[in-house]
Amino acid sequence: MEYQDVHLNNPQTIQLLYKIEAFSPSTLIVPVNTTVTWINKDPVTQNLVSDTGLFESGNLSNGQSFNYTFNQTGSYHYHSNIHPNIKGSINCKNISIN
Repeated sequence: MEYQDVHLNNPQTIQLLYKIEAFSPSTLIVPVNTTVTWINKDPVTQNLVSDTGLFESGNLSNGQSFNYTFNQTGSYHYHSNIHPNIKGSINCKNISIN
């Protein structure tokens, strides 16, 4: 499992890749108001869906992307409807660095 912890004072845009039938990184910690962009780098169509139905990408061909901005703290789990064994999570926190 790939993991990325983003420690920033300011929200930003972060890119996650969908490659070789996996989310990369599969777990991400971000500050509130961060936009995450998933980019399909697989040669086949992929998608992602929030486990709670909060967001859904629709089908993404190679090179297409999907964005979602995380405005509230919490843990957001998602998966692929095409390949249900492919899963990921975003942990959105109030991050403050002194």
